[in-house]
Parts: sequence; structure tokens; C-alpha cells
Amino acid sequence: MSLNGVRRCEVCGAVETEEVRLCIHHKDGNRLNDSPDNLMVVCLSCHGKIHIKNNPMVHGKMNFGERVKAGLVSKVYGSKVCPKCGQLGYGVVKQKALSNPRRVMLKFIHVYMDLDGVKRATACYLGSKGKKIVIKGCRVVERWTCSCGYRTDSKWRLILHVMKKHGLKVYEDIRRFILENCKHKVKWVKREKS
Repeated sequence: MSLNGVRRCEVCGAVETEEVRLCIHHKDGNRLNDSPDNLMVVCLSCHGKIHIKNNPMVHGKMNFGERVKAGLVSKVYGSKVCPKCGQLGYGVVKQKALSNPRRVMLKFIHVYMDLDGVKRATACYLGSKGKKIVIKGCRVVERWTCSCGYRTDSKWRLILHVMKKHGLKVYEDIRRFILENCKHKVKWVKREKS
């Protein structure tokens, strides 16, 4: 909407500036329908809220387990159980965060058939590497295996081992050696109730 040459959001009335960007929203959800009565000028914040309101599965409003229980999934693929939602899937993957490449996020991948027959994929966010993750009475256990056969559940002990056994002293060399020669596994272990 434009008033006196100033563009405004049709929902909250925010004026377009460098901080507030405006975009076009299609009311019926069809991006190809560009008729004037179907278009709406909104800010990015309101645009996201409109899509969340219209589709509760967007942006984590419903996790995968809730989708399955609500009957929105016809078939689930995979054989491993997700520690967050309890549904089947393919397992844990590591993904670098876009905002901070040093931070590694852990996600559990689900592949499923939607009611309309389309194969889709989604992920349950499990946390970030390096933090203790506790999900539904489970704790994460890390296993490090060096190429020489040494095994440990602590990265610090692995660094000490690489320094002593393989004679590396510079941290960058140790880090490179671990990336190239050591295997890392993450496993969820059920906590025993006390």
C-alpha cells in the first residue's frame, strides 16, 4: 500500500526503510496468480506470521511426531528412532550453522510420503555439538577412534593422545590430524531413573 509516495505494510502499517523491507504476499498461496485483488504488500515479519497462521507445520509449529499423530503423513521411511519425536527416520546428521560456521547443529532426518503422494523430508533439531544434549531421558555419548586404534569418549583425551603418541604440538596440526585420521560417532543412551 502506498500513501503519499510512502510504501507501508498492509498488516502492521510499518513504513519501508533500510531496516524494514516490504514484499508481496499472494493471498490464495498461488505465486502465479498476480491479479491485483490477490496481492498484498507486507513487511517480512508479517509475511512470516501470515504463513505460520495459514500453515501450522511451517517453522516448527508442529514437529514431525505431531504431524504423524495428526494423520498428515501416509508413509514414513527409515529404520532409526528419533530421540526427539519418537518416529522413524534415517539418523543424525551434522550441519554447519549459516550464522556461525564454527557451530555444528545436530539434526535427525525424516523422509515421509505426504497425503497428496509427494515424498518430502524434514528434520528434528537436536541441539549443537559441544553442548550436553538431553532429550526425552536420553543423553548423548561421543566416541572418538584414532587411526592407531585408541578409543575415548573425550575429545580432550584424544588431543592429549595425539600430542603424545603422534608427536604433534601445534594445535592446527592436531586439529588437521583429528579431522583426517579420527572417526567420531554420536550415540544416544537412555538415562537410568534414580
